Amino acid sequence: MMRHEKTFLTAAFVTALAVAAGSEARAEEERPRLEVPDYKTVDPALLNILVLPSCPSNGIVAFSAEGRSHISQGGATLLGYPTIYSNAGEAWVPGGGTFIAPCAGLYSFNVSLVRDPYYYGGTNDDVYSCLTLNGTDKGCAWAGETNSVGRATGTHTVALMLKKGDYVQSFAMSDTGYNRHLSVYRFTGFLVKSIDTSNP
Repeated sequence: MMRHEKTFLTAAFVTALAVAAGSEARAEEERPRLEVPDYKTVDPALLNILVLPSCPSNGIVAFSAEGRSHISQGGATLLGYPTIYSNAGEAWVPGGGTFIAPCAGLYSFNVSLVRDPYYYGGTNDDVYSCLTLNGTDKGCAWAGETNSVGRATGTHTVALMLKKGDYVQSFAMSDTGYNRHLSVYRFTGFLVKSIDTSNP
């Protein structure tokens, strides 16, 4: 291959990377930031909680939950997860969308979604499932805009240091006021390593 051809291909590749990086940066800048000051009262299922979960003696804390056919519009909406696949440590609030940390430590969380604009007049614009810690944004799964009624997916994983009693929740969001239809959405979390806070 001639030198000028190599130079051209290299320049084109670098330009493509720059465009892709710029698109991702713009998308991140455009994503609405989420703050939920009433995070302790936004989930009706929390009314059934009489005492906070305690740290299990075996140190195992994990949950995995799923919801289907969520439809909402407007501002951020708490996602509820009717199907619970596991709830080791009983820190997931059944019937709702809230995890309450029973132990201080390092946790891993994942949210995912399938946005489906084909049914229920769902938007084909950007739709998010955003994680919050005590009402503060900790990143989102993003199902990006499409030009048709085809489905789009998104996933987001984050490691968080939690204190005992911290709240982790997920909320559906979108760029517009149109209906957002999440055909399937999931929330999983587990304790990676507990931290003994008894001795300051």
